[in-house]
Order: sequence, then structure tokens, then C-alpha cells
Amino acid sequence: MICRGSSLEEAMLDSRKLARIRRRIVGSYLSEKGYAVSDKEYFAKVGHQLRYVRFCAAKYGKAFDVHIALHFDFLPPFEFAVWPGAPIPSEMCSELCALQRLVRNNAGGQYYEYPKTEAAAAAMLHDIAVRAAAGLDEVGEICGDGQRLIELIPPEVLWADLAIFERLLRAGTIEEQNRLSASMRIRQLVPEEWCLHVTPTLILLGYLARYYRRADLIPAYLKIAPMDRVNAKQAPYIEDLHRRLT
Repeated sequence: MICRGSSLEEAMLDSRKLARIRRRIVGSYLSEKGYAVSDKEYFAKVGHQLRYVRFCAAKYGKAFDVHIALHFDFLPPFEFAVWPGAPIPSEMCSELCALQRLVRNNAGGQYYEYPKTEAAAAAMLHDIAVRAAAGLDEVGEICGDGQRLIELIPPEVLWADLAIFERLLRAGTIEEQNRLSASMRIRQLVPEEWCLHVTPTLILLGYLARYYRRADLIPAYLKIAPMDRVNAKQAPYIEDLHRRLT
């Protein structure tokens, strides 16, 4: 006898069964792409790039979200959010990343609800794995070993983007904000889902310039930092780059 009063939550798979399916489906797909598999995180090293795929349980309800990130093996870990609300992943191989974003669900939302059947879970997780790997391949192709970012985003580009961002903060409508955001050069260089911000980007470029012996660029990058909006977790990196110039 079917109890028609059963809740939707009761009809969903439980977390242990979903985790087993994830390890099988996502683990299999990403391992073929060169990722090392652990419990909730998948990691690949491609040249100097460190690529991560991470599954995080929602605080409430039967749901989870998925984050992908790219870092470089010669950079320090970045212990700050690279976009407002970004997580600081404490278990991400101790490397906190230069570029991070969500792998959103097909409706554009953050969370994936637990499916009702194993077949639905397998299909959903395979789709997530494909899109996560493709997203990292795409941004990885743009970033290369990091040198190309210095060429693509010289200080004058960030100066111009900062001016646009100041206008964005004063814009009166969502449409105007979106138009200005889309006109920022750093947001045109990578797929829009990555939504680069000025201060994290200039910190990244400062360290890339130092590593690739372009220290002449670092003072120009540092002058761009809007100090009234450099947060407490970003400030040590700005200070560190200043110290390295002396």
C-alpha cells in the first residue's frame, strides 16, 4: 500500500546511496580525464595548473552544490573569496584557488536536489561531471601557464575595468549593471560564469608577474587596488607583494 502522504524528501535517495552513485559515475568519468579521486573532491594537475571539482552538501535539506576551481602550483594558496559568497574550501588540497565558480543546475540555480531514483541520479551526476571537466578545460586553455594572463590583462586593462566597476556599483537598474559587467575586459576573457573581480585578479596578476620575472608590472597592478574595498583576507597578499618589491 502506498502512503500518499509521504513527503517528497522521503521519496528521494538518501545521502549514502547518492554518494555511492557519485563515486561510481563521477569518479569513473573524471578518472578517465586524469583526475585523482577522493571522497568529495577530484583533483588534476595539468602542467602548472591545479584543477579541482568539489561536491558540497547544502546546510539544509537534501541538496548539494558543485564547485570547480583552477590554481597554479607555484602560487601561494589564496585564502579569500574570489567572488562574493564564494566558499573557502578548507579541504581543497590546502590550495585555495585563483579562479572558482559554481557548476549550476540546468535552471541556473546553485543547488541540485537529491533525485528519486538511481537512474536519475546517475544521469544527473554524469552531466555534472561532463560540464565540470569541460568548464575547467575551457578556462585552462585560456589561462595556460599563467603568462598569457599577463599579456591579456596588463595594468591599463584593469584600470579601465575598475572604472567600469565603479559605474556598475552606482547603476540604477539590473539591466545597466549587467551591461556594464559584460563590458569589463576581464569578464570578456573567460566564460561569463567565472565572473572575475578586479582585486582578486590584480592579486593573481601580481604573483604571476613576480614568478615570470615581470616585477616591473607589480607596482602598476598594486596601484589599482581599491583599498576601501580590499577585505581583511585580501590585504595580506597586497602587503606581501609590496614587501617583495623592497
